[in-house]
Amino acid sequence: MLRREFLTSSLGIGAGLLLPGVIGCSSDSEPASPKPLDLGPRHPVQKGPYVQLVGGGRARLRLETSFDEPAHVLITRGGKQALFIPTRNAETLDYSRTGLNTSVPDVPGLHVLHEIEIEDLEPGEVVNYTVPLEEGEITGSFKAPPASDAPVRIGWIADTMFPMAEEQVALLASHAPDVVLHGGDINYDPNPFDTWNGTMAGFAPLFRLAPMHFVLGNHEFESQDEITVQYERLFAGQGDTGSTARYFAFSYGMVRFICLDSESGKLAEVDPPQLDWLDAELASATLDPNIREVIVAFHRPTYTLSKHGVSDITVRSRLHQRFVDHGVRLVLAGHAHSFERFVVEGVTYIIDGGGGALLYDPDEDREKIEELRPGESALRVAVDRSYGITLIDVTAEGALKVLRQRKDGEVIDEWELPAR
Repeated sequence: MLRREFLTSSLGIGAGLLLPGVIGCSSDSEPASPKPLDLGPRHPVQKGPYVQLVGGGRARLRLETSFDEPAHVLITRGGKQALFIPTRNAETLDYSRTGLNTSVPDVPGLHVLHEIEIEDLEPGEVVNYTVPLEEGEITGSFKAPPASDAPVRIGWIADTMFPMAEEQVALLASHAPDVVLHGGDINYDPNPFDTWNGTMAGFAPLFRLAPMHFVLGNHEFESQDEITVQYERLFAGQGDTGSTARYFAFSYGMVRFICLDSESGKLAEVDPPQLDWLDAELASATLDPNIREVIVAFHRPTYTLSKHGVSDITVRSRLHQRFVDHGVRLVLAGHAHSFERFVVEGVTYIIDGGGGALLYDPDEDREKIEELRPGESALRVAVDRSYGITLIDVTAEGALKVLRQRKDGEVIDEWELPAR
């Protein structure tokens, strides 16, 4: 068995190691029970494990400990098991946050990010993993991107202030999405219950069943250089564009996800690199016969009647026309802590920031916006001030079935876009 069936080096950190004598398999002619495996050293895990797609039939698994010692991960594929030592990158951080969440504080000191890259994934292949702990173990699985004619279930959650976010996480996990997008504002510095260790622990029900990608939010720019020591350190390199930029893209089945950075202040500039990159991504997706749908996601909405309705629509005009020109039908955003759906020239904009942060009045700026841009409020076709999640099912034929569900399970908006 070749080592490359399971793992290659990742992000230039070095190669993972396959431990000898730990592969268990059975033949068709003589079934054999796999031998119990010694999972090796056991360390407490601070964050993760979590999986992200990096393209080319590859996925990346990361976890964080406070010990600069080898961690072990058991990977199971096609009934065969292999135990790996991830590569690791150790940093000493000053970041500290306890607040009222004393059970999972952010403690300064050594933070060690462990990583393995799982490659040569077959379309739709299910990969299982186990991480041993001091007591017990963490188990999870994910499904590799399927063929371009297979159905896909997508979960959306944004603005996850804990502890309210736990209900939304559990609700979304109950739908068993194939891939999850987080729309930004992962952790809230003003909230005394939020810590990064606590927030990442709260995502465990989603981490253990699907790849999860994180769009950048404005609350990732708060105290103690969060944008660098937390967001970029934990999520840099997500997507398949081979870049550590704060914007990224990846494919899952017939869907191309383009995730923009609305928070670094560049989209309003003339000809910023991100817009050039977006143009190239949209053009490439349009020409790719395996891509039937492009979904764009970013944090700060360009359409909303909440208190985040903006008088300057420079960013909107630059993005919206691009979406129209390239046939983008669905755009996702958060930031406004409620739910709204707009339909503008064939583009549906979903604003769902109901992941757990304090709810907003979705009509707070309605009169002001109507005065600035008469008729804009008529573009909104659904609204609800509630916590919840958005679920998107892409059928094998290419239709999009979308619903917004409150935390109590009530579906308050449900609609469909036909296959192209």
